Amino acid sequence: MGSESRGVGDRPSIPSNKLADRTPATAPVHASHGSPTTPPQQQQDSSQQVDGKWKLASGAASRPEPDAATRLMGKLSPVDKPNLVPASMINLLWGTNNDMGMHHLGWHLMARPDRDRWISQLKQDPDFVKFNARTKWLDGMQKLKPLNEGSKGNGVAFGAMHRGMIEVLKNPKTYEARGLPVPEGLDKIFEGWKEIPTEVIAKVTPPEQQPKVRKTLEMLMNIETNWKQFNSLDELCNFMQTQVLSQLGVSGTHNILHVAMADGHSPIDVGDPMLNLYNKNFWGLHGFIDNVISGYIKARGKGAKGADATACKKELAEFNKVKKAQTEHMVHSLSPLPAKVGTKGPVAHGPVVPPPEIPLSLREVSKQMFQPPE
Repeated sequence: MGSESRGVGDRPSIPSNKLADRTPATAPVHASHGSPTTPPQQQQDSSQQVDGKWKLASGAASRPEPDAATRLMGKLSPVDKPNLVPASMINLLWGTNNDMGMHHLGWHLMARPDRDRWISQLKQDPDFVKFNARTKWLDGMQKLKPLNEGSKGNGVAFGAMHRGMIEVLKNPKTYEARGLPVPEGLDKIFEGWKEIPTEVIAKVTPPEQQPKVRKTLEMLMNIETNWKQFNSLDELCNFMQTQVLSQLGVSGTHNILHVAMADGHSPIDVGDPMLNLYNKNFWGLHGFIDNVISGYIKARGKGAKGADATACKKELAEFNKVKKAQTEHMVHSLSPLPAKVGTKGPVAHGPVVPPPEIPLSLREVSKQMFQPPE
């Protein structure tokens, strides 16, 4: 199996015995120095690596306006274009070997009860073995001490990881520090669904589950009234995340709606953790989940008494501790911070390193992350 070059919006041609109805890949997207048509390895660059960090040589031009957003826009269907996040956010997420999408995929893979089966399959692919030897991606994700979906502590980890992503990408300083324009309407992107997403529920299959999903979302939208249905923040987050706890269509609205919104033909597929951070619908769902978490913390903080109040404070402290650790990792996964060269040198981004080639086997795993465990 040959490697495929991965970019935002880059889809490989998938053999018919894998997924019969996939379209061929679009061309890779690269935000790189020099001409957009010149392969990165052929471009001349006056930068150098010092202590593991890129710095531009004195007199070198600043990083050109990144073209990842422009190229991605050109590859979207008319249906997808309104759902694309702003250009600065794309360019923030794009261009490192350790991007947030890969962290997102790794976190969900490590949380699956059937992860050993997936990892075993990946290790049988020579392309993945080479990829992991170069990037240490799997090694790093396994150090997260995985907790199965639905297990004690995994709910808090799920909520904290996604809140960390929102806080990093919502903060204007994240963009300003990297010399990127602050996107307009950041608050709106992350505000989450304020009404029941009828069009999304209509895509839930089988159709008889749709009323259950709607009823669950209505209950969650009124969490400040319904908070006593959950004994802890961890229980609430697990309920929202995974189907392993009870009947499909009641718990696991996160996974169910990811699958409902999935489109394997889309370069910003909500069903693919490597690509869905570029889709506003992803943030609509996760902004909603984060609002539920905030509502629960607020209501329980007011209503809890005695030992329950103590437990509530302890759990909130653990939530914030996990979020801090996840956030620190995510900040390092974004496009590099500017570096000053000498005392009078330019302040500029280092060269944008195209993401590593992603093996086809890992792409296939990514597309199935939100399906119920077998």
